[in-house]
Amino acid sequence: EFSDALFSLLGKIGGNDAERVLLNHVGLGEDTKRNAVVKGLVALKGPALQPKLLQRLNQTKDAAQRSALIRVLSKRSLAPGQKQNFIQTLLQRWKSDAKFEERYRILHALANYQEERADGPLLAALGGEDTILRREAFGIAALRGDSSKLVAGLVDADPGVRLAAAIGLKESRTSHSPSLAKALNDEKWPVVAFALAEALGSHCSDARTALVEALNRPRHSVDRAALRSLIQCRGPYLARDLLAMG
Repeated sequence: EFSDALFSLLGKIGGNDAERVLLNHVGLGEDTKRNAVVKGLVALKGPALQPKLLQRLNQTKDAAQRSALIRVLSKRSLAPGQKQNFIQTLLQRWKSDAKFEERYRILHALANYQEERADGPLLAALGGEDTILRREAFGIAALRGDSSKLVAGLVDADPGVRLAAAIGLKESRTSHSPSLAKALNDEKWPVVAFALAEALGSHCSDARTALVEALNRPRHSVDRAALRSLIQCRGPYLARDLLAMG
């Protein structure tokens, strides 16, 4: 039996024997072994492996194998035809009986492709009932700078989703001050309120009232984040607001 470290090393060594061993162990064992096999398969050189991976992904009935193969294929360079095949397979699996881990992998794999049809699972996860997948979906939307989707996350029932939305909107080039200000006024979780106060520093219009009120929220340094944003916005009432703090 190979050690976990050796599976990673096999990918660097390369060759037919290394490829055979790695393919025979994909998706098997505990997380440490699975991760090592994935690393090994990603590290193997040459384009000849891609068709084998795609074929196995389409044929295997094992969910753990599919999840591992999705991870590998999403990190390897695919030819245009292979990429379309991969996307189609992922969409089919999403619509099937795929369980949480596979859906998680599908979501992250499709995030690499800026195609309209690849957005279906992301949109489904954004409005889905699975809290963890919803958090991941909003995190992906944040990385992609999709501010229109992030705004909806500000009123989500889960604080993790609201946090991901606030962090993402901080980097948005489109101003969403009214939504952020209302969210800050309504937010009960200090960690999320801190992120909202920081985000308002990047969306200064209509932000002053909410930020001034947040100066009275010392938990988790929400007041400090609000103060930094007020200074960053440099509004006409900045001096008065600072003096009012005493």
